[in-house]
Amino acid sequence: MCLSRLIFLFFMSMCIGHVQCSPVTNHGNEVFGDLYANAINYAQENPETLEAILTFDKAIIEGDIIMPSDRNAVDAVWPAVNGKVHVAFEIHPDLVNMKDTMLKAMDMVSEHACVSFHKRSTEPDYMLFYPSKGCASYVGYQGGEQILYVGPICNVGNVAHEILHALGFHHEHTRLDRNEHIQVIESNIQTGRHSNFKMKDGKTFGIPYDTSSIMHYGGKYFSKNGLPTIKLLKHGSDMGQRTRLTPQDMKRIRVLYQCVGTGEMDDKTSKEKEDTFLKMFARLKRLYLHVPGVSANLNTYHPFG
Repeated sequence: MCLSRLIFLFFMSMCIGHVQCSPVTNHGNEVFGDLYANAINYAQENPETLEAILTFDKAIIEGDIIMPSDRNAVDAVWPAVNGKVHVAFEIHPDLVNMKDTMLKAMDMVSEHACVSFHKRSTEPDYMLFYPSKGCASYVGYQGGEQILYVGPICNVGNVAHEILHALGFHHEHTRLDRNEHIQVIESNIQTGRHSNFKMKDGKTFGIPYDTSSIMHYGGKYFSKNGLPTIKLLKHGSDMGQRTRLTPQDMKRIRVLYQCVGTGEMDDKTSKEKEDTFLKMFARLKRLYLHVPGVSANLNTYHPFG
């Protein structure tokens, strides 16, 4: 059965359960047309929830986090070599048409941290992008073949979100300090999905809560009626965005993987080099203070524009 029909049947089951499905008309064909359109719109806006909704053979929490068979397994970081993390990957042949999506997602993550990705040769530990209905991943390093599920509706940002799960990061909205920033509206959450919004103790690395994080739920995730399941307590945030890593997202990766030579370290190094050059330039001007021609040129030269 094709994905669109599965989504439609799920949406129908919600309506049969007396869930509000708007808009509703008095004409049967229009009703089914509206329901189908709503189902497709929901899927396109919330692809990270589809694996939980449409899959019954995997233990999934929070929509896209796969529970390992060993429930006592501890989340772990991928091993580093000489201060760099090199993650091998394979892309399943059935995802060849989405290869560019996965490559761009890996670039989005590696651009800002000491984590890089390369095509697997013989590495025993690797990330396998595998076809499925939605987007889903384990959290943290599992060892061996580690599957990251990619559905046909998953975009670059969705896949980057799952890669960050695989690197060891949880959803932002489950932080213990979330109630200072968002309001979870329990009455709008689908039956049986309330646990997806449960707060959990975890590492925050002292980094402030980020409603714009690529790891934050969108406002209507697991909505049963098209109304918000999460509301911002402050305006001006693009909550649930999947277009970029925020500065806080980048910092989390650098802190967890103890990156050196990226991000803030680069900024610090550049500032130190600039200060050193300015000191040397000032010394040069003093040395040639009384040399005709040279002194005038040095006084009109500005090394940084």
